[in-house]
Amino acid sequence: MNPILKLGIRLLIFCLFASLALALTNEVTKGPIEQQKLAAKMEALSKVMPMSNYEQITYNNLPDSSNLDEIFKATNADGSVKGYALSASPNGYGGEIPLTVGVSEEGYITQVYVGSLSETKGLGSRVGDDEFMDRFIGVEANPDTLKDNVDTISGATISSGAFLNATQEILNYTRDELGIEPHAGNKDAILAEYAASKASGEGSGEGESAPIAAESKSYAVKGFADFKVDVALDADGNIVSVTVPEHAETEGFGADLIADTAVFDALVGKNIAEAQIDVRTGATLTSNAINDALSQAAASYAASQPVSYAVKGFADFNVLVALDEAGNITSVSIPEHNETEGFGADLIADTAVFEALVGQNIADAKIDVRAGATLTSNAINDALSQAAKAWAAGAGIVAGDPYTVKGQSKFTVYIEAEDGKIASISVPSHEETPGLGAVLLEQEKLDAYVGQNLADVNVDIVSGSTLTSNALQSAFEMAAMANGIVRTQPEPVIEELPEPEKEATVGKSYAVKGFADFNVEIELDEEGKI
Repeated sequence: MNPILKLGIRLLIFCLFASLALALTNEVTKGPIEQQKLAAKMEALSKVMPMSNYEQITYNNLPDSSNLDEIFKATNADGSVKGYALSASPNGYGGEIPLTVGVSEEGYITQVYVGSLSETKGLGSRVGDDEFMDRFIGVEANPDTLKDNVDTISGATISSGAFLNATQEILNYTRDELGIEPHAGNKDAILAEYAASKASGEGSGEGESAPIAAESKSYAVKGFADFKVDVALDADGNIVSVTVPEHAETEGFGADLIADTAVFDALVGKNIAEAQIDVRTGATLTSNAINDALSQAAASYAASQPVSYAVKGFADFNVLVALDEAGNITSVSIPEHNETEGFGADLIADTAVFEALVGQNIADAKIDVRAGATLTSNAINDALSQAAKAWAAGAGIVAGDPYTVKGQSKFTVYIEAEDGKIASISVPSHEETPGLGAVLLEQEKLDAYVGQNLADVNVDIVSGSTLTSNALQSAFEMAAMANGIVRTQPEPVIEELPEPEKEATVGKSYAVKGFADFNVEIELDEEGKI
């Protein structure tokens, strides 16, 4: 074959495999990344326009050169318009500056929010500092006077200038397109409202508002026949919609229940943790199937919520880890900490570290230990390890490697080793004799081995449980071998037995002559042997 053609075929095959790998990676990470983007968006909205419901609307008459991205109308509980949250992505010195500005219906800036930055640390990054963002609070929403009220940052004019220009464009839009007349606001009142929203949990993922619908999930159930129920929840776990796209339920019974939109409309706004429909007479199977789907959705939502893990770096702090049903990471965050500026604090501020974890399975997720921030790096990895163990336990996955041994009957011992020591040990099931061998395999008894070295751990032989004791000892020896650990063998004790006493015997005496006369005594056994 022509060498050039052969090379071309190899390159084609390589490109096909690479494309397939990229496509699979994209599918795995797409969902978690979208969830993280949704969480960041909710954080921005809840800061600039707290205690509101949010509805995304469409921009009108924007030029092609516009930096504006999205606009949300914020409403009060009674449906009245409270204001607008507008986002933009102007280019700073190091890249895009993702900002969101809240503008009240009364004509002033409520607050501004800045997302993840690529600006120079200590210079352009200062546009994300509270000291700069607080300058906008209560300023009248007038594009013509904005720069009279807010100055650029010395030493970061490119980044802060881009920030101001984008905010000016936002105020042009709210005045000219939305008809909001500029007026100054009361800064103290604005801050007080935000503080009240944080204290009550509203706008922070704990309130009762229904901000933005998440992507709907489908749950398979069985009524009179098999069908699927689609459930969409907002970030707070409140129901946005429940639908049954297709079904084969019986006309006049289950089919009529599904066709009754009032049943599903009544669910909207309810928290998924408590949502159920009334069981309808004549449609019991269908009713129970829908409630089964709601229960599945509740379990799925609960599993996706971040769990806090306490760790110690330079100081104590908590790491929030959220996982999906498969144990893949959807978000990792550290809300508060006291790590050292320039070291551990910089690691935590580097959002790329946590974004790189999204999509990874918690079983083997780790971050690289950063020089100068070893304690903080190890603390984050400790939190990931805790999350992995918690997820494995919840999913019924037993930690450690399995070693099958034979006691009274066969059973499997799961042993997890770290640095040559037993980190965990369990025997999920066995048929050893109750009150005898079974006692040795109780978790409380097994936990006594945690922390011991695999090189020299030994099981005391318990009377009546010799077989189980020996089986457990065999599991330790197998675990040591599997981890490349040479077990210490105790020195054999050699017991020296005393010499047996010899009985005194007397032989026959024979007179002989050498240099002089003397006698020789010779004793023979019965066979004539001396």
